[in-house]
Amino acid sequence: RLSADWWDEQGSFNILHQINPIRINYLKSIILPYYKIKNSEKPFKGLKILDIGCGGGLLTIPMCRLGAEIIGIDPV
Repeated sequence: RLSADWWDEQGSFNILHQINPIRINYLKSIILPYYKIKNSEKPFKGLKILDIGCGGGLLTIPMCRLGAEIIGIDPV
């Protein structure tokens, strides 16, 4: 029922779309120094990530675009 609205940036999940860049930057600030990653174009390349409770994948997809091999799972 919610899937039609999930990726609508103006829809009922718009707050998640708005804070997603903040979430990505936070993860970069933790992951990149830990693994000593310097690649700025695909900083998550070579990392395998499991996103539990990913919902519709609003964080999973951008992390994949940044190079992560990522699986998102959600009970819905």
